[in-house]
Parts: sequence; C-alpha cells; structure tokens
Amino acid sequence: MRQQLQLPPYLRQVHEGFFALNVAYAVVWMLFTESPVLSSPFRGMEMRINHLLQIRHTDYMRSYFTISIPTLLLALVIWALLELLAHTRFAIAALRPIAGMAAFFLFPAIWLYAYSKVGMPFGWPYRGSPFEIAGMLAVVLLLLYGKRPPSAWIAILVVIVHFVFWYWLPSGEFEFHMPVWKTASYFGPYGMIVPFCSAVVWVIYVTRLRHGAAEEPSYP
Repeated sequence: MRQQLQLPPYLRQVHEGFFALNVAYAVVWMLFTESPVLSSPFRGMEMRINHLLQIRHTDYMRSYFTISIPTLLLALVIWALLELLAHTRFAIAALRPIAGMAAFFLFPAIWLYAYSKVGMPFGWPYRGSPFEIAGMLAVVLLLLYGKRPPSAWIAILVVIVHFVFWYWLPSGEFEFHMPVWKTASYFGPYGMIVPFCSAVVWVIYVTRLRHGAAEEPSYP
C-alpha cells in the first residue's frame, strides 16, 4: 500500500501566491482598460513615487506603479481569503481546478478580449488557437482526474510549449482604442511570466498530490 505523504506548507503558499497574483493582475488590467477613471488615484501615486525616487517618466518607465500597487493589494486580499478558508471546499476547488484553468487559460482569454476590441487580425482557424486550447484543456483534466496523470516533468514541458505558442500567436504590435498600458500591461514582459510561473507551480502541486498520494498539511 502506497504511503501517504504530506505536502510541504511552502508549496501550498507559493501556489496560493502565484494564483492570487495572476488573477489580480488580469482583473486590474481589465478594470483599468474598461474604466480608466479607476486608475487615476494610482497614476497620481506613481508620479509622486517616481519624483521621490528620481525616476524619469518615459515610454519605457510608465504605469508600473499604477498597475503593480492595486495588483498587489488585490492579490493580498485573494491570498488572505484562501488562507482564511484553507479547509473549505472553496479553497480546494480554488487551488486545484480553478487555479489550473486560470494558469493556463487566463492569458489566452485576455488576448481574445483584446482582439474583441480591435478585431481579429486573422481568420479561421485563428492560427490553430482553438485546437491548442482544446488540447490544453484535455491535459489539465488529465492532470486533475486522469487515472494515469503524466509526470510533473512532462507536464512542465507542455506548459512551456503552451506559453511559447501564445507568445508566437499574436499578430505583432497593435494599439487598443483605449488607454494602452504598454510595458506594465498584462501583455507586457510580466504578463506572461506571472501565469507561466503560476502554471508550473500548479503542475507541481497537483502532481505531488496525485503521484505521491499526498495530503495537504493540516493547520491548527
């Protein structure tokens, strides 16, 4: 009989952190895009911080604090809720199926949302994106519920391929007919790093639970 292992507490906490950060980043970007007035207090805060730190306000140093401050605040709220509800069905669902769907499909969903605003630059089959999404959905379900889930290393290779595909898919640079958060946006350099890290940690978390017959640590 296979011995039951216990997940190290740090793995759950890292997983919670990246899940909260990924969701918060996407939510803040969409809110600020749809309602620019919501970003006004944070833009003023950024100007004061830049002045204090003597950071020049250029095209390459813009909106980082405007985006990152509310993102970190919202991520902290999400993380605190997960900790507060650690032993509930909500937390279990959030850290397994919901976190997996967010890690793999939130980035593509944001791209589709953006293209809905400016028009899809390419037609069916949309460079194969529907088939890639269907394939990734099958992989996520296999990791969650399959009788023989793949190992963590194989799943991480799939994660890399998935994000390389979504790095290649978009058709170059395009301007939204709305405020553009260039370097700091969910399409900027950090927009793919955050969900990628979230996906890798989710894979390790889920495969440890399934392959090792692990149980989540108990908290007092």
